[in-house]
Amino acid sequence: MNITIKEVLLTLLAAFLLYLTAVGLGMKGTKKKPGDGE
Repeated sequence: MNITIKEVLLTLLAAFLLYLTAVGLGMKGTKKKPGDGE
């Protein structure tokens, strides 16, 4: 398999966006700081 730098960066970017979305929704839904008691 030939993985290019571009593919790696795109994968990291997609994962980062998913992470931000999850954190944003979690903060909106619970009104808690991330990692607070969970």
